[in-house]
Amino acid sequence: MGVFIAGSHIYSESSRASSVNRASPNLGPDAFPCPIFLSLTMASPLYAIPLEIAEQILMFSHPRDVARISQTCRQFHVLVYKADQYLWRELFLSYPFDHPKRSYRFTSQQIKDFDWKEELQRRVKAEIYISSGKEGPELQESLLTLHSAVATAADLTDSHQESYNIAWLSKLFHTASFLHSSTLEPSLRSLRAQLHSYLALSYDETPLAQSPTLRALRLQSRCYVYDLRNYTRKTLWGPFIIDPNTNELIANWEHIDHIVNVVIFNIRNLEDSPFQEACPKWNLEMTRAYSAPRSSERKPHDWAGAEGTWRRFISFMDYRELFAFNYSSFGDGPRDQGYFQDDTIEEAVRVVEMRLKLVDNPTIAPEPFDDPEYPPLMYEGVARGMHSANADIKGVVRKYLNGTIRWTFLMFYEGVRQWSAEGVQVGNVCSASGIAGIWTGSEHQVGDPAGPFLMWRVADALMFNEHKE
Repeated sequence: MGVFIAGSHIYSESSRASSVNRASPNLGPDAFPCPIFLSLTMASPLYAIPLEIAEQILMFSHPRDVARISQTCRQFHVLVYKADQYLWRELFLSYPFDHPKRSYRFTSQQIKDFDWKEELQRRVKAEIYISSGKEGPELQESLLTLHSAVATAADLTDSHQESYNIAWLSKLFHTASFLHSSTLEPSLRSLRAQLHSYLALSYDETPLAQSPTLRALRLQSRCYVYDLRNYTRKTLWGPFIIDPNTNELIANWEHIDHIVNVVIFNIRNLEDSPFQEACPKWNLEMTRAYSAPRSSERKPHDWAGAEGTWRRFISFMDYRELFAFNYSSFGDGPRDQGYFQDDTIEEAVRVVEMRLKLVDNPTIAPEPFDDPEYPPLMYEGVARGMHSANADIKGVVRKYLNGTIRWTFLMFYEGVRQWSAEGVQVGNVCSASGIAGIWTGSEHQVGDPAGPFLMWRVADALMFNEHKE
């Protein structure tokens, strides 16, 4: 038998978008509507087809089938693997994935040097492995590939185009067993936690009372976040780790994941509250670069989108209960998880809005791992809440070479410094997912309270009178 292309399945350019279903986790031969039957005999009419035409046909095939075809003869092996990357570029974009030119992370030279074949093979391999539910040695590379797909997702511009990377990831995460695995190796937990924080519990909106799984997750996250041992000079009193060998500051994504969990569970508990309506519905789409409201209006040098109005949701325990959890002999002693099983132990919440502006020509001490492409920004402003006095804010946002975007600020009441905050950007730069962090006393004394917060940029203020500002 020679080449057979089912006539009804030769796609036109206009119908190519409908082929997205070939990215299905069901990667068996029957999943694809373009079967190609090849004969290995020299008499096959396959050899009568010009390579240019064969290449056009292959563009409508799944990468797995292209790899198989390359094994049938030398000329097809050369076409697939030895020629330029035009074929792999078309396969990558029609899978579909985002063109690297749509991501702020790529320079023009990096786009020119982009290895279409290698990146497509990595993603298809990760898709197959994640869909299998296995937790073997290939899982780490698969998780790194998923991280890369998030990091290089198309920026959200004024055109509001869909991100194919995000669509692919969302479908993959829908059935990904590693997200909930209790047997994951410690070396993989940070990678899982970062992806988990991006999803921000969007995968399960079951009421807490009806879900033992979510209740157990909340218990674990509260115990971690309110453990005061996590806030020391070694962590910069925030969700960080300092590499003992290089002294490099690294985001502690397991800590950040617990912060996101605690705050979102508290938001969900605000049934019928206007503040619940004032919070976004976090999801993977919100991790895209420049997806925060009014990002297109930011100043040219404001790469972080710091200037504008922000909403901050703060959680905290009654200090007596926080002290009892950390230092009492309750149950099995300090920090016993059973403490939070008491239904009377609840957290207080506050919603604060902040109006921030950049400081012109600031003097900011450089740090060894600052990313020179993103100079540190200094900002100041005012915070207002319904249950607290106004506060002045002074802070800095900086991006490190390892990709961590760190937000630091102090809050002053009547000129007196009272609280400090350390946070990390969730997702890409200037994303709608916002900042996850920890607040604590500005003097960092032993026994100072601490608690989690989320803050995100908003288009319109609730607590600021626009006519008086």
